[in-house]
Amino acid sequence: MSDTFYADTLRRLIGAGRLHQDMSILVVCGTHVDRDVFFNAGFRNVTISNIQQAPDDAGLAPYSTICQDVEALSVEDEAYDWLVVHHGLHHCRTPHHALTGMYRAARCGIIVFEPCHNALVRIGRWLKVGQEYEVHAVAANALAAGGVNNEAIPNYVYRFTVDELVATIRAYAPEFEITAQVAYHLEIHWQDLHAKQDRRPLWLARLAYPFLRLLMWIRPSWANTMCVVIPKSKTLHPWLQQDEAGHVVPNEAWFQEFGRVE
Repeated sequence: MSDTFYADTLRRLIGAGRLHQDMSILVVCGTHVDRDVFFNAGFRNVTISNIQQAPDDAGLAPYSTICQDVEALSVEDEAYDWLVVHHGLHHCRTPHHALTGMYRAARCGIIVFEPCHNALVRIGRWLKVGQEYEVHAVAANALAAGGVNNEAIPNYVYRFTVDELVATIRAYAPEFEITAQVAYHLEIHWQDLHAKQDRRPLWLARLAYPFLRLLMWIRPSWANTMCVVIPKSKTLHPWLQQDEAGHVVPNEAWFQEFGRVE
């Protein structure tokens, strides 16, 4: 995913009033890319985390850094306003578990940039334009990092659908009505294609690119990357209510209207 899409998406969320620069942000699977995007957007309260502690010369200042495995977040419930991941979940062994951990730790919601799963992406993978396992990232890190859990084993590139992401959160938080906003983006990984010994995928991508751009204008959901924003919901389903102690319990009146209650 291009840095422009990342930055442009944050600017749109600021313009819509969903984000503001004083909110507390925890970036998981974070790198200098996240630092640059948030810094240039004027955010002041950002914490960047990764599964390994960032060295002092990682270029993440002025933001604080912490060591956190997104699949086992140790931060408190609703500790940050927003949790953000930029192409990190597909490096996890259990990406759905990581997603629910992000949701737990967020007060306002989660912002997820990840690869899409659709028919066009499957065709691209079959034509060797896309990757099934992220070997290029490991090669770019001298065979020492860049794979699953940022280690040397190339990760499977798990590609998501919007429905899948929303369904995962609905399963985790069945008490509440869950919604999502989505933006799509076409990103050709030209650097990876240039690194291949076989030049045919590069030539094919160059030939297809103008037609892909037209297709994205007609049907954006056929892009290969997306940003999904899932706000933290406090709205109960109509079949639930809070009792006097604040516990969520079945709404007996709703169930009486729905059908016979045994």
